Amino acid sequence: MGAVISACTKKKSGAVQASASNIVPGTIEEVGAQWIRALQGSEALTSAAALYQGSSHTESQRAARNLDFPHLIVSAGLGLISADAPVPHYAATILAGNDSVLALLSGGDKAARWWRWLQANSPLAQSLDHVLNTSDGPCLIALPQPYLAMIADEVLALPPAALERVRLFSGMQAPQALAHLQMPYDERLDDKSKTYRGTRQNFASRALRHFAETILPGRETQSAAQHALAVDASLADWTAPELTVGQRKTDTELRAILSAHWDAMGGRSTRMLRLLRDDLGIACEQGRFAGLMRDMRATRGGTA
Repeated sequence: MGAVISACTKKKSGAVQASASNIVPGTIEEVGAQWIRALQGSEALTSAAALYQGSSHTESQRAARNLDFPHLIVSAGLGLISADAPVPHYAATILAGNDSVLALLSGGDKAARWWRWLQANSPLAQSLDHVLNTSDGPCLIALPQPYLAMIADEVLALPPAALERVRLFSGMQAPQALAHLQMPYDERLDDKSKTYRGTRQNFASRALRHFAETILPGRETQSAAQHALAVDASLADWTAPELTVGQRKTDTELRAILSAHWDAMGGRSTRMLRLLRDDLGIACEQGRFAGLMRDMRATRGGTA
């Protein structure tokens, strides 16, 4: 049996009990101590599998179920946790914006330092080495680039035999020392005739699901190079969608368009973004779109 490891998601169920926005900036030890106290003060717990929401998490769950592998999650607030673990509803991320832990820390190389501290001090975290030691199959790690970079040192510290069982899935190039373990998925995954299309945000988990469903079964003991060749062969006849330059709109124009389609789309971000980009051919950068949706949701309501 192997393992599936995916990323936490910003969208979560329930009410926030521990938020990085309430932490006072300082050294990593000062910030970390405050954060652990906030987690320990949380009363209501839910399984990590039920806490995280969104298509990326759903795709990763599906891959783990298909393989009957344990599912683990890289959490910026909790460490590497089992999807079965009871956890508090928290708000913490290494990405820019609200609840960014890295914005609280002094010094450089913040993400990697934070991960090392969290793995050593979080009462919920387990080491990647332990995960590999308690399994004998492939370890499939699907993470966006910032999270993959955050845990790269821990991956590289694995014993050679364990490291060779790792397979990486990400929308961006893995660190050079790990590049040979990254599976060669690209824009062909968005072939319009296939069922693996999605947003760039969930690319890693969609690639993971394709690998779990069509590549790994029957090839569990093959090398990373053999797996990469199988991926290339599987995608050989797939076609990447043509890139088009979308129309440019002002914020006022975009708000009017979003408002006109709000009810039909149920106020859902993923559906709205698809509508703009695919159906209406309108360009809107992800961060800008997220800000517009937050503003509109504050006045109109809806889901993420």
